[in-house]
Amino acid sequence: MANCYYGKSDIECLQIDQLLNLISDYLDISGKVFLEADKDKKAELLKSCKGPDTQRYFGYFERLLKQNGTSFFVGKELTLADIAVFDLVTGWMKNFMGPIDNFPLANALVSKVAANDKIKAYVAKRKVTEG
Repeated sequence: MANCYYGKSDIECLQIDQLLNLISDYLDISGKVFLEADKDKKAELLKSCKGPDTQRYFGYFERLLKQNGTSFFVGKELTLADIAVFDLVTGWMKNFMGPIDNFPLANALVSKVAANDKIKAYVAKRKVTEG
């Protein structure tokens, strides 16, 4: 099956789901920041999101990349998991994230996904959204 971004086996699909659920949990945190009306509470939530929350979730991502050992989250090819983290880092969520400099495997993955011809073409046309 060519270009199956959702894994090649049930186990790979499960691994992709695991990562997508982590991202969903992280997005829940940023959603609270986005929806908070009280300025002081919003600032506090954003500080946590950009600090310990970013560090915690990217720690998870880094460990998953290290465990797989192929520079991708699952298997040896680009999957939805890789694209989802790329979008997390480069999309509207980037406004809620802190630096990920301490996560070399995650940074390398983002660069690798960005170099993909289809992703490059998409990013060139992608509408910029603000969070």
